Amino acid sequence: MNAVLLTGATGFVGGHVARVLVAGGWDVHALKRSTSDVSGLAGRTSFHDSDSLPASLFTRVRAVVHLATNYGRVDPASTLAADNTLFPLRLLERAVAANLPLFVNTDTCFTTEYKYLRPYTLSKKQFVQWGRILCDGSNTKFVNLVLQHPYGPGDRPAKFVPSMIRECLTAKEEIRLTPGEQQKDFVYVADVAEAYRIVLKKVDDLPAGFSEFEVGTGRAVSIRHFVETIHRLTGSSAKLKFGALDYRDGEIMFSQADISRLVALGWTPKTSLEDGLIRAIESVIAGKNE
Repeated sequence: MNAVLLTGATGFVGGHVARVLVAGGWDVHALKRSTSDVSGLAGRTSFHDSDSLPASLFTRVRAVVHLATNYGRVDPASTLAADNTLFPLRLLERAVAANLPLFVNTDTCFTTEYKYLRPYTLSKKQFVQWGRILCDGSNTKFVNLVLQHPYGPGDRPAKFVPSMIRECLTAKEEIRLTPGEQQKDFVYVADVAEAYRIVLKKVDDLPAGFSEFEVGTGRAVSIRHFVETIHRLTGSSAKLKFGALDYRDGEIMFSQADISRLVALGWTPKTSLEDGLIRAIESVIAGKNE
């Protein structure tokens, strides 16, 4: 029985994961809100109301893959705790009770250094601690995938990469930027989706209880280099004004994945930065990020 219960299938990374799993022969049971648009997902995907979790659903799948998240841009802390801690905790309790072999969680590489993300980061990290506790001694393995900075087609327009692509495509004179000395590990979304597939495939090779894998390229690049690459690939004539803006309060200056454990499991990132950005640029031009 190749069936998985997936949350966040209508999101950026979750949508790519759903398509990779369907292409690999998995039956995807996706939890969604009643207002979610599922037009971009098809094939072996069944949709279920996230407010209703019948026990029978957990007897039809081999694993839960949790990608749904609330970044808390407008919601109060109580809503973040409900969405990012209590909701997945209910899923995990059901998975453990049903003796599912695997629960895969999606974690953030962000830390509390970003003050505006503190409630979001806290709610995510609290669920990881619950995962350690509930899967200790159970038949359910808990895998925590810590994502660096996924980018690619279909990302939300307000996110850094698509917004910077649009700036380069439309700005006529100058683009104001920070000094750009931050170094981040940008990983193409299709490679991220493949990491989920590998973890599901290699479930028997995973240790009991809790394990964690970092998902990135293993190589950080400066924001300056990243933006300059977008600028070149778009053919932009706008002047890049590095240093015109201040860093955000608590700016994280270095973020890079240690991918050795994931590589040992059989995964490697296959998409170069330039190839990934070309595809992301094509997506923005085609209007697929709107």
